[in-house]
Amino acid sequence: MPKLLGKSKVGKDTFVGDHVVIGHPMKSEEKHLAQGHPNKIKGAIVGDNCILKDYGVLYSTAKLGNRVQAEHQWVIHDHTTIGDDTIIGTGVVIDHHVKIGNKVIIEPWTYIAPHTIIEDAVSIAQRVCFLSPNHSTIPLSVQSPIPSSV
Repeated sequence: MPKLLGKSKVGKDTFVGDHVVIGHPMKSEEKHLAQGHPNKIKGAIVGDNCILKDYGVLYSTAKLGNRVQAEHQWVIHDHTTIGDDTIIGTGVVIDHHVKIGNKVIIEPWTYIAPHTIIEDAVSIAQRVCFLSPNHSTIPLSVQSPIPSSV
């Protein structure tokens, strides 16, 4: 059974699989659960026509666009934004403060480090690990090798 926490919102015609948590509290919000005030959790936003398969966690303040598909066992941390028509493979972990554009494909078992920026129409191979030195605030930008004029 899916779990919706805090002020989370799920768009129309969105499928949420079993054992999915939407709006899992970020570190600074964990006290609200312990104190019995789950409504103080900011929550996450999921767009329309998304498919969120089993055993996923979407942290509070994360935002998914429309038509996002997440396979099994995924984790998307707080302050992360994912654009429309993006596919997230099985076992993908997207850390905090990440921006992912539209029509991005992230293959299975990939890790995206904090503060990473991924532009539109990028495809990332499976088992890729993006690391930022000491989790700095300098964003790593990945751009599609296909020119936009093609």
